[in-house]
Amino acid sequence: ECGHNECTSLILQAITEIPVWRPQISYRVTQKTTRDQLKEAIEAHCKRPDLIMFLNDDAILKGLVNAGVSLEDAVEYSSSGCNETVLTGFSHPGALEGHINIMYSLDRLLKDVDKLDSIHSFDGFYKAFEECLGTDLDVIFHYSCEKDAIKAQEPLPMRSLLTNGCISSATSITKGGAKYNFCTWCLTGLINLADSLSIIRQMVFEERRYSFKELTRFLEANWYGYEKHRAYILNNGHYFGNDDDRVDLLINKICASVNKFAEKYTPYRGGRYLFGTLTGYEISHIAFGRTSGASVDGRHAAEPFAASIAAYPGAEKKGMTAYLKSAAKIDPHLVQSSVVVNLMLDKALVDTAEKRELLTCVLRTYFQLGGIQLQINYLSANELKDAQKNPEKYQNLRVRVTGFSGFFTSLEQNLQDEIINRQLHTV
Repeated sequence: ECGHNECTSLILQAITEIPVWRPQISYRVTQKTTRDQLKEAIEAHCKRPDLIMFLNDDAILKGLVNAGVSLEDAVEYSSSGCNETVLTGFSHPGALEGHINIMYSLDRLLKDVDKLDSIHSFDGFYKAFEECLGTDLDVIFHYSCEKDAIKAQEPLPMRSLLTNGCISSATSITKGGAKYNFCTWCLTGLINLADSLSIIRQMVFEERRYSFKELTRFLEANWYGYEKHRAYILNNGHYFGNDDDRVDLLINKICASVNKFAEKYTPYRGGRYLFGTLTGYEISHIAFGRTSGASVDGRHAAEPFAASIAAYPGAEKKGMTAYLKSAAKIDPHLVQSSVVVNLMLDKALVDTAEKRELLTCVLRTYFQLGGIQLQINYLSANELKDAQKNPEKYQNLRVRVTGFSGFFTSLEQNLQDEIINRQLHTV
């Protein structure tokens, strides 16, 4: 049933009138949420975008049930302040175990010249990539069990007492006593990987414009001296965020491969491995990007990877609705943890009741198409750049970062730059 009631309205009204920064609000949308109910939430959100995010129950519940959670328990899920989907009182609370640089496997493959010479189709290339991915995940899952075995030496009696299953099984939460035991990992660089695979399929196998030797030469030079080739790829390549199945569905293909390998392993606490894309005050996309070389999608070495499922800067060319349609294609059965969709809108898009009505229709359609999550900043890139230069004038400027919101001037500069570079949708 739709949970929007009088209490919902009171909470939404309260957070727009009281200058607080906690708690954050997760507004859970269902197929039964009416347009007027969603509009009420959006009106509040326009006033306090730093405190409200939107979740799609119909998608998230599918993922949890697919992971083995009963529907009765799944509806009790909550989203932590870091965007982690957690079953409070039913599962191990350490919702995020670590981050995987999912681009690493492709980097390894592109350096294996002998293997590349023997590949003559994209299907063959993807199979070779899967082999590299499987080898890397073997190492990660082994490390995961070692890490959790060390953690299990600490019984955490209070958490165990408050978690369903630990008392009846006489087993601490760190040893698998919870009713549901999941081990969740973040797939960092997922969009860059899908874009890179899309470019390889298009430029190497379909158009035959570049050979692997040429691509690897571009990457080794960090694209310097090959700017015209980078420009051609950026202008003509198929990229995520443009409602293009040729690249959008590659995300599900990659996630399906990850889940296939994960099925062979059981986490230390039992249960199964789950995957998401980004949570909380985690800057793994910046950290992994800083230590990674150039990539086929046009990214320079040391530049950040896309944050969660954001489009590559400059590659999103068909506007907000095309981006949202791309994001809505992600299969919730394959990413059962966090998915973060950051949307940055110019303030002029919501400065009248009529415009907010249009935004309500757009977001309602996005969730009906299957969009899992959404959070919006109503900002100006120029305003953010000015805040970098003159922080004393913007001490109260708060922005939605990932699973959390913060004062813009207090963020590290590389995180500020990443927010500024997000696609700004204007009138």
